[in-house]
Amino acid sequence: MSDKRKQTIDTIRALGIKKADLAQLADIKPCRISEYFRGKPLSAEKTRRLESTVENIAKVWINLGIKTDLSDTEGFARLLAHVERSLAGEHLDEIAAETQSLAARCNLFS
Repeated sequence: MSDKRKQTIDTIRALGIKKADLAQLADIKPCRISEYFRGKPLSAEKTRRLESTVENIAKVWINLGIKTDLSDTEGFARLLAHVERSLAGEHLDEIAAETQSLAARCNLFS
């Protein structure tokens, strides 16, 4: 098993990412997630999407300090864009206001 695959599986387990949510976000069938866990080969594209999605989930959850709803793929994409802008240091005042707005719309802090 490659180091990247092991790291990805460890991250999924550590963060408690549900396979069904991960499959939906990565646009991969849930059975492919199970195959990935068992060390079976996936296409390079599916592997890339899966690993990238896990990295993005970790980025959002760790930087926001909360586990967000992954079933809302559009909402998650907005949160990811927000976190990436925040990490890049762009317009911190605008980002803070947008965070409050997104949190209110997604009921993140209720």
